[in-house]
Amino acid sequence: MMYKLLITELTCLDVHLSAEPDGLHVQAPTGVLTDELRQAMTEHKAALLRYAASPSVETLDGLGTLTGNRKEQDEIFSRSRH
Repeated sequence: MMYKLLITELTCLDVHLSAEPDGLHVQAPTGVLTDELRQAMTEHKAALLRYAASPSVETLDGLGTLTGNRKEQDEIFSRSRH
């Protein structure tokens, strides 16, 4: 699983990461961490620790934070009509 997809999925599942002196701490609702997510978290542990220390992601508009809110948008983009 790609790192950015992992961060997005964890955020949507209300998983909270924190950087502590002894390493990465994970707080998750019971049952949301599947084996696939756990494996991806292990593979990206160093990046997750950096994210937990400074939880921001790069977006088209610059740095931002993930909220877990999903917004459905039309697949048709606004275009000026000539």
